[in-house]
Amino acid sequence: MSQLVQNRILVILGVITASATVIIQVMSVGELKGQIQTVIQHHGQALDQHSTAITKHGEEIAEIKGKLHGIASQVGKVPGKVAERMTQLE
Repeated sequence: MSQLVQNRILVILGVITASATVIIQVMSVGELKGQIQTVIQHHGQALDQHSTAITKHGEEIAEIKGKLHGIASQVGKVPGKVAERMTQLE
């Protein structure tokens, strides 16, 4: 086999090897992209669930604050009522 034929065969093998390497890398990147998209989708769903819970907790906190405000407004009246009652008893 002449040197020219050997060189052409080596060039063809090099091109085939390089092409195979590129194809494998592209497939790997595609697979990684799919995994990343799946993880992002799962995180999005989790965020939606947390958003709902946060809204519910906000409503509960507002309700508790209202009740505490009502209790606090009555606490100031209790000592006055006690003192008034004590003076009535004397």
